[in-house]
Amino acid sequence: MPFTPAHAAVVLPLRRLGLPLSALVAGATVPDLPMFLPGRPGYDVTHSLWAVLTLDVLLASVAVWLWFALVRDAYADVTPWVRDRVPARARLTSRQWTLVPVAAALGALTHVVWDSATHEGRWIATHVPWLASEHAGIAGAQWAQWASGVLGLLVVATYTVRWIAREPVAPRASRVARPLLWFLVAPAVAVVAGAVALAGADDLHHGAVAAAVAGVQGLVLAAAVTGACWHGAVARAREARPAGVA
Repeated sequence: MPFTPAHAAVVLPLRRLGLPLSALVAGATVPDLPMFLPGRPGYDVTHSLWAVLTLDVLLASVAVWLWFALVRDAYADVTPWVRDRVPARARLTSRQWTLVPVAAALGALTHVVWDSATHEGRWIATHVPWLASEHAGIAGAQWAQWASGVLGLLVVATYTVRWIAREPVAPRASRVARPLLWFLVAPAVAVVAGAVALAGADDLHHGAVAAAVAGVQGLVLAAAVTGACWHGAVARAREARPAGVA
């Protein structure tokens, strides 16, 4: 598979349609959710065309809700360089929530089409001669998968850094002590999880896949837990303030 986060690259230009970017990205990535669950339950289902309009939309909507409820504000507060450039709090408006299903479905559709061109046996990979042929002993679809995955990650990383860098700087203090340590928890867990998976693999190829999957699992779970703990810490600090202090 193209590394799942790379799928977000395709939907970035669609933000110009007025659709919420969070829902576009969620829709573009949730079809791979089964990849990160034991036994990959429902992988073929989430990659089906009917799921694009149903199950994937539901999963993406839940992901968007969790993003804003747990993760977004926490990491806007503890991430170095980002804290001074993005609002401390962000939520979708009522109108934007009505567009979430549309954005999620469109994002999921881009995922299914992309995979169709980069997975052997899928429709596009079968009907485009170059993708269906072997090159240096490797199927064209596999080459496309590797190349598009790397390119997609570069696009996402470049877009994110440039977007944040363009925001005006307004220094503000973090709402928790030692914010850098809070920030480092998730990437540290991801690195450890990936390293453990790689060490237990039989060969480099399967090890790389296992490390990528384990890394994403660790990153997402740790980010969610960190976000929940951050909200708890902020709530306790608020309750501890003397009455009348903002």
